[in-house]
Amino acid sequence: MDIEEELIKSDKAIKEEDYSLAKNILYRILEERPELGRAHNDLGWLYQKKFSDPVQAEKHYKFAIKFSPNHSSAYLNYIYMLRDQGRVVELEEILKQAEKVQSVNRSSLYDELGSLYEIKEDFDQAIENYKKAIQFSLNNDYIDDLKKHIRRCRDKKDFLRGNRIYKALKVLINKE
Repeated sequence: MDIEEELIKSDKAIKEEDYSLAKNILYRILEERPELGRAHNDLGWLYQKKFSDPVQAEKHYKFAIKFSPNHSSAYLNYIYMLRDQGRVVELEEILKQAEKVQSVNRSSLYDELGSLYEIKEDFDQAIENYKKAIQFSLNNDYIDDLKKHIRRCRDKKDFLRGNRIYKALKVLINKE
């Protein structure tokens, strides 16, 4: 079996939205090369995005990272899944791992670090990471999105700060 040719067939099946065929091709590849990280990453993506099976997706993302620790797509796909599931502890762990991988897109990595800190309500750290993402981005539309993230964090910070003062005043004057 020509693995590269099979990967091309799998990519084509995905583009043609024949996800079952793509999955079958990827499993055939893994029968011959179970350590092929790219095939695991692609299966993880299929399970996450097209088959709504996060358990299988996570299993394959972990295999992809284990077998191909420099395959940046596996980290980013796994990061997106953990973020969407709100799994902050695991998200923080995999982000730290991904930071050490040279091939990981720095703009995306810092964007996701910004999201992590935003989820944790550490808006100053979120803003700093979004700024780093801007520094590494070469896409104007993406930069505009990152600027919106920064504005959103500033708004949240101001809103929550304002609510804390209001709540504190109510407590002080015994209205709550």
